[in-house]
Amino acid sequence: MNISVRQLQAFVAVAKYRNFTKAAQHIHVTQAGLSSMIRELESQLGGRLLSRTTRSVELNELGKSFLPFASRTVEDLASTVVELGLLQSETRRHLRIGVTPFIAASLIPPVLAAFGEKEKDVVVSVIDKDIQTIQSLVESGEIDAGFGSFFANVSGMSRKVISRTQLVLVSQAGGNERSARNSKTATWNSLKSTPLITLPDENPIQIVVESYLKQLEITPDARRKVNNLETAIAFVEAGLGMAVLPSLVFAACSRRQVRVRPLRDPAVLLDFYCITRAGRGDLEVLNRFIDYFVAGARKNGPACFLPPGS
Repeated sequence: MNISVRQLQAFVAVAKYRNFTKAAQHIHVTQAGLSSMIRELESQLGGRLLSRTTRSVELNELGKSFLPFASRTVEDLASTVVELGLLQSETRRHLRIGVTPFIAASLIPPVLAAFGEKEKDVVVSVIDKDIQTIQSLVESGEIDAGFGSFFANVSGMSRKVISRTQLVLVSQAGGNERSARNSKTATWNSLKSTPLITLPDENPIQIVVESYLKQLEITPDARRKVNNLETAIAFVEAGLGMAVLPSLVFAACSRRQVRVRPLRDPAVLLDFYCITRAGRGDLEVLNRFIDYFVAGARKNGPACFLPPGS
């Protein structure tokens, strides 16, 4: 049997409020996350704890019998944490963050090195997963924070804009383009009748790109779909087309023979977030890490990250 404290907290909250929405808000998770924890707990116990209808939630006999144990366990743990200061101490010494594999490979290494020089008593663990998985790990408390542009705004989560990225045009170094020579920026018209390297249709970056191509009535000459940013950059370097990508690719592009220019007419800015579980309080060590993260990204590319609200 592997019952977690979060599952017990979820059950106690449902028992108290007799309402999944209110219970989810109380323990700062989404309603879907709460339902998942209750199902997992019932699976561990081998029986249903609740009688649910479309209008009410009530404890059944097993639920009534299990509630005193669950409540006592949650209360005892809370008292122990407060008395010994374990949670604060652990948070100070160990920071767990989630980023996408591309950011983990291109931006995080120098940030960790710089942060480690100043914060020698803090261990930073990095989980490299997709955006949806990162959000789930933050929600469950398995990691302290997640970084990215496309986190959904959901109940039980806090989103903080720490910077902004912009869409850029990545083209082959020295390639012939329809845009002006030696220009430090590019326009969307550069993509007319040009082979385009794209991400999958369901990728949130590509969804944004496609919305502007449609709005501006721009039709690329051909398309080559790839699954990740690093592959798109490699294809551009090989002369297979151009790509519209977020400016956080500057660091990776600096290692290849490609040219990166901010897109204009219009410029497209994307908020870049740090997400945490709502109600967990401010983590000073996380705030310091955010400063290093943004500074490191800007150092790798002057336009990689822009100030919030720019």
